[in-house]
Amino acid sequence: MTASEAAAVMGRKGGKAKTPKGFSALTPAQRSEVGKAAAAKRSAALAPEHRSQIAKAAAEKRWADKKKKVAA
Repeated sequence: MTASEAAAVMGRKGGKAKTPKGFSALTPAQRSEVGKAAAAKRSAALAPEHRSQIAKAAAEKRWADKKKKVAA
C-alpha cells in the first residue's frame, strides 16, 4: 500500500465528491422541464390582457433589435 492509497483510505485524499443541491444538481434536460413548468405556472396566473401586453412588448423589442442590426 502506498502513502497515497493510505491517505485515500483515511479520507485525507480524494474522497466522495460533494454533489450540489438544488437547481445546479439537475441535468440540462431536467432544468429545461423545471423552466417550462415555471413558465406555465406564471402564464396561468396572468390575465389574458396582461399576457397579450407582454407579448406585444416582446415583439416590439425583437423588431427594434432587428432594425438596429440592419441600420448598423
